[in-house]
Amino acid sequence: MAEQVTKSVLFVCLGNICRSPIAEAVFRKLVTDQNISDNWRIDSAATSTYELGNPPDCRGQACMRKHGIPMSHVARQVTKEDFVTFDYILCMDESNLRATTPTLRPSTSSACGAAGPSWRRCADRPSRCGPGSSPQAVCPVSTVSPFRAKAAALSSVDSLFPT
Repeated sequence: MAEQVTKSVLFVCLGNICRSPIAEAVFRKLVTDQNISDNWRIDSAATSTYELGNPPDCRGQACMRKHGIPMSHVARQVTKEDFVTFDYILCMDESNLRATTPTLRPSTSSACGAAGPSWRRCADRPSRCGPGSSPQAVCPVSTVSPFRAKAAALSSVDSLFPT
């Protein structure tokens, strides 16, 4: 049997209490449901220091609980080491992508889709993105932060799940 290759993904947003821990929890559930969680290292981090040490926002936790998705995270800030140890770094928006440069991101990193709003462009450019490129892809996902919006902003996350 072939040896399983471990991949790693880091989700990044401003405070690491809304979007990125939700993305982390959903991704973790997806790989767990596919029985491939042993093949993945999954985490999330902040570009700012605003919420360091805090748990995810209660609205995001409630949304995840409603859909049976476990969420256990303490906010932390993205580090230079993350750019060495993660294969994929998915920034929740262009602002988060910009916040990772130039002091954090080494010059050997790929910035995927920096000109566009969709991280899906990474999948179309495997030569620039992923483990085969310079060690990781840094991609914007372009999501609206529910933290600054009303609680209804989480309805966009909620609507992604089948009822």
